[in-house]
Amino acid sequence: MARPRKHKLDENYFSTIDNPNKAYILGFLYADGSISKNYNITVCISKKDIEILEFIKKELKYSGDITTKIISQNEYSLLRIVSKKLSIDLINLGIVNNKTYESKQLPIIPNKYFNDLLRGFFDGDGSIYKNGDKGFGMSFSSNIYVLKQIKQYLKENDIKSSKIRLKNDSIYSGLLELKGSL
Repeated sequence: MARPRKHKLDENYFSTIDNPNKAYILGFLYADGSISKNYNITVCISKKDIEILEFIKKELKYSGDITTKIISQNEYSLLRIVSKKLSIDLINLGIVNNKTYESKQLPIIPNKYFNDLLRGFFDGDGSIYKNGDKGFGMSFSSNIYVLKQIKQYLKENDIKSSKIRLKNDSIYSGLLELKGSL
């Protein structure tokens, strides 16, 4: 007999990706989340971005706390959820440990929510930067397989992007920039 949950949680949240919020959170977890062998789902981000964790906590109807930890004099916010069901659903959707080396594609979800998945992924592994006098640019960081998938999606939606640039000639660390200004 399973022991009762310590914290409330919608364990079926990721059973079906059927709305933009689920797709966004899935994309964010793909970028910045991890799942341990004992079904700990963990997200640790800069404290200035705590509202993302608060949003995830609210969506999952999770009653546990967001904690703060200090690493090298920097404050981070940490959300840790223990759930076998939620972990297995996320693993089935493509959230794996060591995503940099193990993952070959973004999670497969209904096309109508792919923008939301990409938005969540961008919030985790993307950046906006000043592009000289041209305004601002955007970029995604990931492995070559995920970057190729994003580049194809952008092309299909008439959004120009740069060639994928690999850092140190490694297929596991690359950059894809969007062309033009925001």
